[in-house]
Amino acid sequence: MVGDLIRATAPDISSFRFPSRDTGNVRGWDGHLVSEAGGLNVPDGESYWEIKTSKDAWGEGLSDFRKRSSKPSEEERAAATFIFVSSRTWDTFNTDRKIEDWVKLCRGEYAWKNVLCLDAIALDGWLDKCPAVAANFASYTLGLQPQRGARSTDEFWDEFRHMFKPLLIEEVLLCDREREVAQLIEALLRPDGSTAFISDSAEEVIAFGVAAIRTAKPEIRAFLDARTIIVDDMDAARALGDVDKFEPVARRSQEQHAEEGLGMSSSFALAIRSVSVHQATRRCSSLTSGFALPAALRRKRASAAFREARSSA
Repeated sequence: MVGDLIRATAPDISSFRFPSRDTGNVRGWDGHLVSEAGGLNVPDGESYWEIKTSKDAWGEGLSDFRKRSSKPSEEERAAATFIFVSSRTWDTFNTDRKIEDWVKLCRGEYAWKNVLCLDAIALDGWLDKCPAVAANFASYTLGLQPQRGARSTDEFWDEFRHMFKPLLIEEVLLCDREREVAQLIEALLRPDGSTAFISDSAEEVIAFGVAAIRTAKPEIRAFLDARTIIVDDMDAARALGDVDKFEPVARRSQEQHAEEGLGMSSSFALAIRSVSVHQATRRCSSLTSGFALPAALRRKRASAAFREARSSA
């Protein structure tokens, strides 16, 4: 989760190592990061991270700080930030053992560029600023449903692919669309700007965007997954607290399409803005067995690609 929060926050990461899941118990630092531009809870430059879950945040955190601080040289410490993360709320009756006291003590013992401490309260605020990470963590780690009207890329794809038998796979949806996929990924990796696609329904465009993200290189997918959330309506956007980021997706009327020679009735122009996939309206056809596949899926080549992809999956 901390790794995903960093990906969703730091705009420029040149080195990233946060062992997790099967590799979470490897020896060494819990995290090492080099970011040229910092963000919320992420300092600029080099930083070393220690993450603990025990109740004794003061004692265990101090023990880890001293053990880790004795290894780097004075020059290395002076150029890097030490960050201690506790998954628990830092709450104590001892007036001299607050977070500020812990940080002050550590700064006095070893001369790091800076020493920071984050507890559960800080993590909660961080998750609030990164809804894509929060939605994914709530569903797949805690087993809780995220806020209604907002879904992670994994949630959207799980729902979308089950509308087809056999289950839809990304390679079939992206068949004959290599140029568009490359164009989209390039646009998502830019710090700003938007890219518009037109299709018969909003779900088709969102599915294309999600499939493109899911088939990207692992490091690119991890970066985009942490910054992408599917927003189903403006109420959800308002609840997420930053409605301005969700505004530019407008439904286009049939008259507008006719004037522009697009020849698509009931079509949607869907903008994928910055590093988020946004849906402004859900006025689309009923998602039943009669749901229309994109044109590329109806081509003969798609059938061959489907068989090939299924056999190699």
